[in-house]
Amino acid sequence: MRPSSLHRFVPRFMALLLMSAVLAPVAFAQHAPRRDALPSALRALTSPEQDAEPITKASTAAGIETQYGLDSQVLRRYWLRTPQAYARSAMAPRQIAESFLAQHAVELGLKDGTPLADLSLQYEKGSPSGSHLRFDQTVDGVPVYRAEVVVKVNKYGQVSSVQNNLVPNLKVGTKPTLDAAQALAIAKGVVNPTGRMLMDPRADLNIVVSRTGPRLAWLVQMPVEAPMGDWLVFVDADNGQVFGAEDRMRYVDGTGRVFDPDPMTKMNDSTYLDNNDADTSVPFPGAYDIVPLRGLTLTGGVYSLSGPYVQLIDDEAPTQAPVTAAAPDSFRFQRSAQGFEDVMCYFHLDNSQRYIQSLGFVNINNRVQPVDSHGLSGADNSHYVPSTGHLAFGEGGIDDAEDADVIWHEYGHSIQDNIVPGFGGGQEGQMGEGFGDYWAGSYSISRNPTFQINRVFTWDGNGETWSGRPLINTALHYPADCCGEVHASGTLWCSATTDCLHRLGRAVMDAIVLDHHFALGTTATMADAANQIIQSDIDLFGGAHVSTLVDRFAFWGMVDPAAFVPAITHTALPASENVTGPYAVTATVTSTKPLAAGSPTLFYGFGAITDSVAMTPTGTANQFTANIPGPGVTADVRYYIRAVDNAGGTARAPSTAPATPYTFHVGPNTVAPTIVHTAIATAPVLSWPLALSATVTDDIAMDTTSVKVLWTFNGVAQTAIALNHVPGGNVYSGAFPARAVNAGDVVTYHLEAKDRASVPNAARLPATGEFSFTLISTLGTVLVLDDDEIVKAEAIKQIVDEKDPSVVTTEVAPATVEKAMSSNRIASLLNGLGYVATVEPAATSDPTTWPNYSFIVSASGSNTGPVANAAYRAALESYVAAGRKLIVEGGEVGYDAISTPGYPTFAANVLHASTWAADNAGSLTRVLATHPVATTPNALPATIALNYVNFGDEDAYTAVAPSVAIYNASGTYASNATITAYDNNTAPQAGQIVVFAFNIKALADSTLAPKLLQNAAAYLLAPEPSPNSAITGRVSLGTAWSGAGTTVTLTPGGRTTTTDTHGEFTFNTLYAGSYSVSASATGFIGTARNVTLGQGATSNVQLSLYPVAQSNDCRNPARAIPDNNATGIRDTITVASSFVVNAVEVSVNISHTYKGDLTVDLVHGATTVRLHNRTGGSADNIITTYPTLTAPTASLTAFNGVSGVGAWNLLVADRASLDTGTLNQWCLVLRGAADTTQTVGVDDTRQPLAFGFAPAWPNPARGGRMSLEFSLPHAAATQLALYDVGGRRVRTIADRVFAAGRYTLVLDGRDDQGQTLRPGVYMARLTSGGQSQSQRVFVVQ
Repeated sequence: MRPSSLHRFVPRFMALLLMSAVLAPVAFAQHAPRRDALPSALRALTSPEQDAEPITKASTAAGIETQYGLDSQVLRRYWLRTPQAYARSAMAPRQIAESFLAQHAVELGLKDGTPLADLSLQYEKGSPSGSHLRFDQTVDGVPVYRAEVVVKVNKYGQVSSVQNNLVPNLKVGTKPTLDAAQALAIAKGVVNPTGRMLMDPRADLNIVVSRTGPRLAWLVQMPVEAPMGDWLVFVDADNGQVFGAEDRMRYVDGTGRVFDPDPMTKMNDSTYLDNNDADTSVPFPGAYDIVPLRGLTLTGGVYSLSGPYVQLIDDEAPTQAPVTAAAPDSFRFQRSAQGFEDVMCYFHLDNSQRYIQSLGFVNINNRVQPVDSHGLSGADNSHYVPSTGHLAFGEGGIDDAEDADVIWHEYGHSIQDNIVPGFGGGQEGQMGEGFGDYWAGSYSISRNPTFQINRVFTWDGNGETWSGRPLINTALHYPADCCGEVHASGTLWCSATTDCLHRLGRAVMDAIVLDHHFALGTTATMADAANQIIQSDIDLFGGAHVSTLVDRFAFWGMVDPAAFVPAITHTALPASENVTGPYAVTATVTSTKPLAAGSPTLFYGFGAITDSVAMTPTGTANQFTANIPGPGVTADVRYYIRAVDNAGGTARAPSTAPATPYTFHVGPNTVAPTIVHTAIATAPVLSWPLALSATVTDDIAMDTTSVKVLWTFNGVAQTAIALNHVPGGNVYSGAFPARAVNAGDVVTYHLEAKDRASVPNAARLPATGEFSFTLISTLGTVLVLDDDEIVKAEAIKQIVDEKDPSVVTTEVAPATVEKAMSSNRIASLLNGLGYVATVEPAATSDPTTWPNYSFIVSASGSNTGPVANAAYRAALESYVAAGRKLIVEGGEVGYDAISTPGYPTFAANVLHASTWAADNAGSLTRVLATHPVATTPNALPATIALNYVNFGDEDAYTAVAPSVAIYNASGTYASNATITAYDNNTAPQAGQIVVFAFNIKALADSTLAPKLLQNAAAYLLAPEPSPNSAITGRVSLGTAWSGAGTTVTLTPGGRTTTTDTHGEFTFNTLYAGSYSVSASATGFIGTARNVTLGQGATSNVQLSLYPVAQSNDCRNPARAIPDNNATGIRDTITVASSFVVNAVEVSVNISHTYKGDLTVDLVHGATTVRLHNRTGGSADNIITTYPTLTAPTASLTAFNGVSGVGAWNLLVADRASLDTGTLNQWCLVLRGAADTTQTVGVDDTRQPLAFGFAPAWPNPARGGRMSLEFSLPHAAATQLALYDVGGRRVRTIADRVFAAGRYTLVLDGRDDQGQTLRPGVYMARLTSGGQSQSQRVFVVQ
C-alpha cells in the first residue's frame, strides 16, 4: 500500500508527517496529504521520547488487578475489579485521589513524605461513571513532558483505576541557559516555514525524558501551512541543540463527500461517482436530507453557521469565506455549491456533540469547534490541529467535507485531544485513528445498518481515488499488528471496538468508549485501553457487559480472559435412548480467582430450564460433575453451566446461555446421520485416483465402520469403498481405487452411513439418484489462492439481533465476492481454457497440497494489503524454493513486498524484484517481443491498457536478473516492469514464475485476460529437454595450474564446485543454454568466461587467475571520541607493502548514541576521503564496511594509483554535544592491480573436434623441461608417458580419466625415480580412447 494516489508528486518521506512516522506492511491503503518537501534538518528528526517502560503481566489480589514496571518496579496500572467488596466514601474526589497517592507514594515512585510536592493537578473532569483527575509531574515547578498519573474515582468514592506514567527518581537542572526567544528562533530555523503561521509560536519549558536521558528543554509549538504540520520542536535549553521534532496534526485519509451520512449509504447504491462535484452525480432530492441547523447566529439580519458547538471559519488556504444567508431556511445547497460543505460540517459536528451530551457526557469537547471546510490549500486530506483546536477539510477528489464519515472521524481527534491533552504518541496515535474510524462507523451504521457496514469513508473512498478502510479486519491481531503504520494499525483498534459495538449496541458501547478516555494517560497501549473499557463498564453499568467485552477483546488479543472470568470447557451431551437417566454432565473450570461458594452450577430442565444443582469435584484437577435426572418419557433436555468467581466474574457454557442452552433428545432415536459432502462435478484423467471425503455427524453416536461409497464405472457396479474415520473429528476419508481410466469414462456414486441407535438409522447422500462425473482431458490442474481480503471484508454483513444484541449473524454476499474478486475470475478463465482450477482462501489453504497441482496462482487483485499473512508468504517461498510453478497477480504486491520494511525475502525469492517505482504507471508496453509469454500461443499486442482506479490496480518496479521484464509501464516509468518471468534454469522453453503486477480485472480489454493467462500457463508447463549437457575446465593460478580447492562458480543457478588436484572441474546435468563460469582464490583476480551449451554437449573452458598485491590490517584502539570536538581522534595503520593501489575497503566499528554527530575520514598522504558526514540522526553506532555495505560520502577511488606504503589515518570527530562514543575497531584492505604478465597454458575455449598431440615446446628442451599439449574430443582414460630409445618407460606424466578439452602438461625434467633425465632422444606417447600418437623429443644440457 502507499500513502497517497499522488505519490509520484509527493516524496516518500511524507509518511513521516503522519502521527506514527512508521511505515509497515499493512492490510489496507490510506491517503496522506499533498505537502511540501520537508527541510532536511526537520526530516531527520523524530520524537525524542524514551520508549515506554515494559510492564508485568496483570495479577489480581482481593479484587484489585495491578501491573508493575519491569525495570522500575513502580506500580503502573491499577483497576478495582470488585468495587462492591470495598467501603464507599463521601469525600471530595480530589481529596480521595490525593489520599490514595499519599498512601501509595513509594509504590507509585513518588517522594516518601512529600508525595504531592512534584505533582500538579492538570484537570478534574466528571463523567457518568465518576471523576477523573490527572496530576502532571513537575520538578521545581517545571513540568515533565508526558509524565502524569491519572486517578479515576468512581461515583461511590472509590479509586477504581490508576494509569501511572511518572518518572521516578528524576534529577535534572531546571535553570535554562537559553531563553524562550532564542528557542523560538532556533526552532524556526529548523522548521523553516514558507507558509502562513496558523497561530503565534510559543515556547514552554519542560523536562523531556529522551532516549539519551532527561533534558531541560524548550518545547516550541509552531503550526504552519507549509511545511504543513502542527510542529512541536524540542530545543535543549542548555546548549540549543534540536534533539527532536514531531508533527501533532491529526489527519484523515480521504477524498470524499457526505450527506446523512452519504449518498451511497442513503440510497443503498455503490455506483455513484464524483464527476467533478456535478449535482447530477447523485439523485436529487433522494440522496439529500433536510436537517435542522440548531443554534445559528443572527447578526444584522444575516444568519451565519456559528453556534454553541460549531463555528465555520476561513483559517487555511484557499480563501473561501463561510456561507451566510438572509433567512434561516436558506442553507439548502446541492453539492456543487461551496456552501454545501459548510452546512455539512456544521450539521454533523453539532449533531456529534449533541449526541455525546445525550449519553450523559456534558464536558467532552463542550466548546465551539472552529472548522474550515475548504482548507489544506485544496489538498486531498483533512486534519485536526491540536495547538489551535481547529479542524480543516481538503477538496481533492470527492470533497472531504461531503462525507460524514470524514467529519465524524476528524471530530474524534478533537474529542480525544480534549479529554486527554497530549494524546497521540505510540499506540495512542494508532488508537486515535482507530477511534476516529469507530466514531464515524458508529454513526454511519446507525443511519443504515444494512449498507456496507464494514466500511468507513464509503463515499469519500468510493474507489475513484481510494477504497476507504474496513471497520473490522479479522486478519489483524494484537500485539503483532499494533505498531505499524498509524492508520493500518488503527484498524486493529477500530476492529476490536466495532466488534463490541455490534454486540452491545451503539448507545452502550459509545458511552463506554467515550468514558474510558478520561482514565488514560499519554502513553497508553491498546491493552491498557481495553482494560480501561472493561473498567468503564464496571463503573458505568455495574459490569453488565464485562463477559462480552472480555470475550471480544480476548479474541483480538488485547486482554487475558482468565484475569476477568472463569473458563469453562465442556463437550455437549449427545442424544440418548435412555429416558431414565441420569445424564452425567462434566466440565473443566479454571479461574485465576477462587470460585464462589456453590459454583459451578448446572441448570437444566425438560422443555424449559427449571432446576439447578451445584457441581462437585471429580478428583481430577479443575474438573466438576453433576447429574441430570431422567424424565422417564421422551423429552428434549436443556441445560447450561455457570461458573462465578468470588469477585463476581461470571462465565456460562454455552456463552449464549440462558437464552440458547445446550439441548439433547432422550427417547427412541429416529434421527438419521447427517452427511456433508462436496460432489465431484468433473475430474481430469491425470488426477485419478480421486480422493473422497465426507463429514458425517449424528445426534446419538456414529457407527464409524458404516460410512461407505457405492459406485459404478461406465455403468458397471464396483466394490464399495469404505471411508475411514479420521480421529479427533467427524471427517471420513478414502479414495477411488487405482485403475486405467480415459477421457469420457463416467463414474456414478452415492454415500451411505448408519448410527448406533438400538434400531440403526441409515442416511444416504444424495437421498435419491446418484452423483455423477465424467473424466476429462485437461491441460493441468491449478489451485487459485484467494488473497483479495478487502473485497471479502466488504462483502460481509453483520446483523445484530434487536432483541438480543449479543447475537450477531454474519452473512456473506457470494454474488458480490464473485463480481469483485480476481481469484474467481482467474479460475473461471483457466477452466474455460481447458485447465481444472479451484479456489481456496490464501490464509487457510494447506500448503502441503500445493505440489499436487500443475501450478498455483496467488491472486491478490486490487487488495491494498496483499500477502500480509506471514505464514502465507513463507509457504509461497518454500513452494518456489522446491522448484514449483507459480503465477503472482495483483497491483499492490510489489509495493508491499519491496517498500520498507516490506517483505524483503518474498521480494527477492518470489517476485525477484527491487526498487518500487510507481502505481498508476500507465499502459503496459511490450519490451521482450520474443518471449513465450508475449507470443505463445497468443500474439499479444505491443500495448495493453489498464483502467486504473485504485492503488491495488497496478505496480511498476525493477526486475532482478535472471528475472526478465516482458512488459514495462509507459511514459516516465517505461523502464519499470509490469509483467515479469523468472526461470530457475537456463532452458528457454519453460519458466518457473510469472508475475502480473496489476489487477487482472483492471485490463481495459477484458479479452486479453484469458490470452495472458493461457500464455503464462503454457510457458510454465512447456516441456523442457533433459539436463544432459556439461562444462569442464581447468584453472591456472599465475604460472601454475591451481591444484585442489579453487572455487568455481556457474551462473545462472549459482552452482559452485572446487577444482581437483589437477586444477580441473566439471559441472554436469546442465540444460542447454548460456552460462558464465568464474573462479576465485585469495590473492588472485580473473575474468569470467561465457559458454553456450547445446543439447547433450560438453564445453571445456580454461580460467586464468592472476596474482594481486594485497594488504589487510586491523586495529582495535578502543579510544573514546571527545564530545563536541572538531579535532576528534586519529588512529593509524602503517602499510609495509609497496604496490600501486587499485581498490580500498574500510571497515569501522564505532559505538555512539547519536551517529548524526559524527564525521569519519580516511587520510593517506595528501588525499582525504570522507566516509561519514553526520548522517543517520539519532540512530546508534556506525558498524559497516565502505564501500561494500555502505557508500561513503566521497569515493574511495580517490586513492587509486597512489602507493600503498606508509601511514593510513582514520579521523573520527564528534561535532555536537551530549552524546558520546568509542572507536572500537577499524580495518583497512588495499588491493593492487592484477599482474596479467604471469600466466600459463592457452586461452582457447573452443571444444576440440579431434584427438590431437601438438609438438612439444621447447624441443630440444634444456634440462628436460618442456610443455606437452593435447586435445581430447571426448572424456576418456588417457596416458601420457616418456620412453627411452630402448622402449623402456622412464616417466609417466599423466595416467587418468580426462574430460573433453585442451590440456597443457609440464615435464619437469625428471624420471619416475626423481632423477634428472640424461641428455638424449626420447619418445613421448599419448594414448586415449583407443587412439595413440607419438613424437620424438630431445633433452640437452
